[in-house]
Amino acid sequence: MSWLKKLAVSVTFLCSLQSCTFSVPQAENAFRQIQSFVSEESSVNETQWLASYNGQGAVLYPYVADGYTVFANDSGDAVAFDGWVIRSVLGFGNDDPLSISDEGWDRSSVSSVTRFTATCSEWQREDFNDGFEWCQICGLNGHETVVRVDGTGRITSIRQAFGAALGTIELNLRR
Repeated sequence: MSWLKKLAVSVTFLCSLQSCTFSVPQAENAFRQIQSFVSEESSVNETQWLASYNGQGAVLYPYVADGYTVFANDSGDAVAFDGWVIRSVLGFGNDDPLSISDEGWDRSSVSSVTRFTATCSEWQREDFNDGFEWCQICGLNGHETVVRVDGTGRITSIRQAFGAALGTIELNLRR
């Protein structure tokens, strides 16, 4: 199995465990998910995305796995995106993975040393000549998530602030 595929499996596994307690039935289910993912070819796209997280840059490639788009590279950098929100971040010079979960209107960003929870607003759409963007603001300080879509319906940019000292990540489709 390639290093990139192993990383995609790890990110998918992290996303599946992010807001639950771990028990044997869940472990068996997660193991089956990983087995099915490894046995099937994940959807691979040679499109490049440029990512920046807390001053570290990376070139990432998108893979589709278990309902997530996992942007990853051979250096150990990976980002899991569910179509609206980034759900986990690995690498980028950090040993500590970041996990993001939603409960109702509250979004929590959690690392091993920091937890930031904020209440989020409804998603707002703003139209442009060449497409539109969805924006959601969380917390009193306005930590926003922005997903930009071009005129063909393709996502071209994702930016998400995690709050506190957890920083902001930005991904842009390389054109």
